[in-house]
Amino acid sequence: MKRLLAAVLAAAALAGYASAEETPDWVNGSSMEFSREKYITGVGMADDLPSAEQRARAEISRVFSTALTVTTRVEESETSGAQGASKTSSFSQQVGELLNSTSQKVLEGVEIAENWQNRETRQYYALAILDRAKAEAMVSDKINILDGQISGWKKEFSAAAEKFPRVKAAVKLLSLFRAKDSLLADLRVLDTDAASNIKDESALVPALSKAVAELEVTVSVKGENGRAVETGIIGALTGMGFQARAAADSDRPADIIVTADVSTEAPSNTLTDDKWKWARSTATVALKDGKSGKIFRQFEVSERQASAAYLEAVKRSLLKIAQNAAGQTQAAVKNYFENQ
Repeated sequence: MKRLLAAVLAAAALAGYASAEETPDWVNGSSMEFSREKYITGVGMADDLPSAEQRARAEISRVFSTALTVTTRVEESETSGAQGASKTSSFSQQVGELLNSTSQKVLEGVEIAENWQNRETRQYYALAILDRAKAEAMVSDKINILDGQISGWKKEFSAAAEKFPRVKAAVKLLSLFRAKDSLLADLRVLDTDAASNIKDESALVPALSKAVAELEVTVSVKGENGRAVETGIIGALTGMGFQARAAADSDRPADIIVTADVSTEAPSNTLTDDKWKWARSTATVALKDGKSGKIFRQFEVSERQASAAYLEAVKRSLLKIAQNAAGQTQAAVKNYFENQ
């Protein structure tokens, strides 16, 4: 009996040893064949093979996730509206498309190299790989393209004697630098040494920011509850580096004039509803070139919000349109200068 038990235990040990031997090294995070020096790898596990492969690809995407969230919509600007709608693309969108194209191509280079199923747990494993050298070449090519554009706009910036052309060049250069930083984030993941050899453009940023700050933007919002919208728009433009202030507080000629009309109304049944009180706020916003007097963007935002108290519903609706109006105003100003 003891001999039989010993034989069973030995057989079990050998089976376990054999099972362990069958497990690919990459399942535990390292691979002799696909070394970390040459490849970025990702391992996915799931109940079925397609899901395991998808998760393996996602692991590689996660390595680039910080850069991708920035680059997929870098400096995308609003181009639709009452004015300038005929422009089918903007400088911002072109930069964003270039970066998005690079990110997509890098991730399209991801391949499923191997898969394996654990016989005991029935779980599937997949190994995704990305060739560092190929991906690095793609990213480096796009950085070279951006460097060519940066070189051209640096000349424009240096040669500009008037405020508008100088601000235009500064805004474009700042967008290009942000785009380059995003690509550099990818390149650091792929090849730290290659990233360290890229020319640092940060020394020019203070001069660019100063040029943008020279632009005077005034904001004037009419309406009983317009203060929240005015504050939101001023905050958004100040965040871009412009000298934005309320028109009533400015004694200097404005380069960009932002005006808005805000109104709030209660639907007919809101004050008789026992539970919810509703309020709808609307803002019509116009942006005008201070020198020519021409409106280059006009849009309307509207929000309907509810609360147990009507005044709170009003407050919420105003906050929402302030956020929306601020975002669209910010995009419109960028688009205006980038497409001069």
